[in-house]
Amino acid sequence: DCANGLTCHPAIPRRRPYTMEELDYYACLVELDAAVGEILQALDETGYYNNTMVWFASDNGPEGGCGQDGICDGDDPNRPPSAPGTAGQLRGRKRDVYEGGHRVPGII
Repeated sequence: DCANGLTCHPAIPRRRPYTMEELDYYACLVELDAAVGEILQALDETGYYNNTMVWFASDNGPEGGCGQDGICDGDDPNRPPSAPGTAGQLRGRKRDVYEGGHRVPGII
């Protein structure tokens, strides 16, 4: 249905439908979320949940390049046309010298 334009539209009205690249990216995020959930559930079921530190870190920046000024083109800064993913309010992406290219997100 997504390929036919019937589903896969963003929750925000009047936004363009997701591209196939964005859908692949979001599918990977869903799989990652499910895998982390399985780990946390296993820790809970075996009695280690309250006595275990779980660290999660990502690699540096989303894939795909921006202009030399670190600003991505497009009408939506959270959905650059070059590749899915966002560095939020930070300039740049993977391999850029700007903040969005080298800060590493982490959750402890």
